[in-house]
Parts: sequence; C-alpha cells; structure tokens
Amino acid sequence: MSSDRVNILIGIGQLVFALLVFLGMDAAWFRRMIPIDRDRLILIFLMGGFAFSGYGLYRTFTTQAVRPENVEPLVRAWMDAFSFGVKKLPDSQSYFAYEVVLQNNVPLGIARTKDHPHYLTLFAKVSISDEHKAVLQKYSAIEWEKFALKLRLEAAKNRIATNFETPLTFPIQKRLPITPGLTEADLLDAIAEINYAAIVVRDTITLLLDPKFTQPSSIPDKGASPP
Repeated sequence: MSSDRVNILIGIGQLVFALLVFLGMDAAWFRRMIPIDRDRLILIFLMGGFAFSGYGLYRTFTTQAVRPENVEPLVRAWMDAFSFGVKKLPDSQSYFAYEVVLQNNVPLGIARTKDHPHYLTLFAKVSISDEHKAVLQKYSAIEWEKFALKLRLEAAKNRIATNFETPLTFPIQKRLPITPGLTEADLLDAIAEINYAAIVVRDTITLLLDPKFTQPSSIPDKGASPP
C-alpha cells in the first residue's frame, strides 16, 4: 500500500477517534451499549487489525509498481486501450520502440532507449515536402535565415525544442521519467504534447513556404485608398 494511502487512512482513523471522544463514546460507553466481555472485545480488535494488515500486504504484492524493467507491456496496454495504431520498430539502440499513429495520421515514436533507460523517450520528426524544398532552393541566404528565424520563434512560443537536420527534417523529443507513479494519463498527456508540437511545426512550415499563403493576393486592397 502506498504511503499516501496509509496517511489518508491514519487521518481518517484520527478523525473518527476525535469524533467519538467528542461525543463521549469512550470504552465505558461501548461496554454499556454492547454486552460483551473484555477478552472478546480485545480479540475482535486483534482480528480486525490482522485483517487490515493482511489487506495492505495483499495490495502491496498484487499491485505492480512501474519499473523500467516492466514498463513495456504497460505502455503497450495503455496504447491499445485507446485504439492507437501501434507498430513495433526494430531499434538496436533501444530496449523497445513503437510507432504510434493517432487519428490525425501524425506518426509518433515511443522508446526506452539504452542511453536513457530510466525514461520513456517520445519523439516525432517533421519533414519538409518536395514542393516546399523547391521553394527553399530559390531562397537567398537572407531569405533562408528569415525562414529559420520565424520557425524557431514560433517553436519557442509553444515551448517546442527542435532543430534543423539534413535533409530538412525537424526532430521533436520529450522524455518521461519511468517512476512507480507513472500512469496511463501521464503517457497520454506526453503523447498529446508531442502530437501538438509536430502539428505546430508542420503547419508553421506550410504557412511560411506554401505559395498560396506567401504570394500576395491578386485583388488589390483599396480599403485605405482615397476616393
């Protein structure tokens, strides 16, 4: 049984005891109300104590604490519970690695790497399309620097750590500590965070490079023109 549960039970017991004392329900009151001798009363309390202790031991040994060595089946079960598209990846640098595809078809990765075995590493990689690469090839050095600066600024606003890689990909990564308190909700939150980060980077690249967003409108704006 976890220390938090023990503290809660102790607190409840203290509260009940204080309430009984406040109401004047001491041992003499119980003897008057319940016609039972002292030895039987002690036996009942002992049996109750043993039962409570036994339940605590049962919960301790049957509740599986999360550890690096047993986290893989838990991760797989948590992902399967939400019907994610999951595929195991061959990766000699990891104890296990999975590709996860969410409803928006953005592929993400979850691995327990050998470099950081006490963490779950979640990652995504956003690549620039061939169409957008063709736009970048026409950029001058200043235009390229301006594009990179805008992309880094948007990523920083959303607290996304990424950098440029060749051939024009943007890796995104987050590490989740493997602790006894790791839960399904923690993993889902981390997956959502990586998914959101990938969408922000992908859509920012589209806004900066796609001709339909970068070219000026063919209809002149005369709203500020004199009559």
